[in-house]
Amino acid sequence: MSSTGLLSVPPLFYVDRSDRGRLRLTGRDRQSFLQGMVTNDVARLTPGEGCYALLLDATGHVLADLRVLCLDNALLLDTEPGMASFVAETLERYLIMEKCRITDISDETIQILVGGFRAVSTLEALAVPGIADWAEGANGGLAAGHSEAFPARVAATRLASVPTFDVYLDCSDRESLVGALAAANASILSESLLESLRIEAGIPRFGFDMDSRVLAPETGQRNRAINYRKGCYIGQEIVARIDSRGHTNRALTGFVLMPDAVLPSAEVPVEAEGREVGRITSAAFSPTLGTPIALGYLRHEFLTPGTAVTIAGSAATVAALPFVATTGDGADGDGSPGAPETAETAVAA
Repeated sequence: MSSTGLLSVPPLFYVDRSDRGRLRLTGRDRQSFLQGMVTNDVARLTPGEGCYALLLDATGHVLADLRVLCLDNALLLDTEPGMASFVAETLERYLIMEKCRITDISDETIQILVGGFRAVSTLEALAVPGIADWAEGANGGLAAGHSEAFPARVAATRLASVPTFDVYLDCSDRESLVGALAAANASILSESLLESLRIEAGIPRFGFDMDSRVLAPETGQRNRAINYRKGCYIGQEIVARIDSRGHTNRALTGFVLMPDAVLPSAEVPVEAEGREVGRITSAAFSPTLGTPIALGYLRHEFLTPGTAVTIAGSAATVAALPFVATTGDGADGDGSPGAPETAETAVAA
């Protein structure tokens, strides 16, 4: 690890992520309905819990990813920017007799990511005790919000190589939270540095590292997003068939490039043994490792860490994910929080 790398990452930072989509599901059938739509076990969630899940088509390809938070009287779905309408319309198509109402609350709420090694102590000072031990999706109320229309909520978010939490608030409560963060000497983090931390953590992002070309098991999110013990959902038959086969033909993995290498663009081929064996999806300079790194898909026979490959004419090596370990994650193939996956575990997907 670079001794100077961490100096570029503030100990406490925040990023306004209000451009993301937020849907609220209400009605007595909200959990049972969503249970039949996504890859993770939503039915088991109780208020204060949450999970990460994928929305698939009938062939097992990824249509969207979701963070599902279980609140007292609703489910909150957090989607990539521009995806709320698509997700809502997709879910609506399958609503028949279920008592479930889907409301897009993106415009009336905001979302601010709080991260860094001081994030836990700072948020605990805002009356959120015990968050150091929260699993991904765990959530609770926050004293920084005062709106009755949408009480402030904070949730553990697995997004980077340092602790991160998303805070969801009514638009009227923004200045209250930002003021509290400013008083704690929080820095505004750039989108580019957040992207570097995401790639360090080996976290794929929909629209970049996942899309409708990618099968759910190829994403390397087996332990995080897919529950193999739950009942039927759209695409489940294909996912189960791949699991019984033992591996996918390709999987998401990491690449470490030479220190002087130019960052490869998305879709740049990965070559080995004189042929194309994969493609790049995301790349960034790692502030922790002090070298360029990338995510991408690679044929399973080349997934062994340390395998030599060529990317845009430059030498690189395959690396297990995550590049930089995160804390508080671990699971055993049941879609509940678990240890970070590596390239080796992705092969078994």
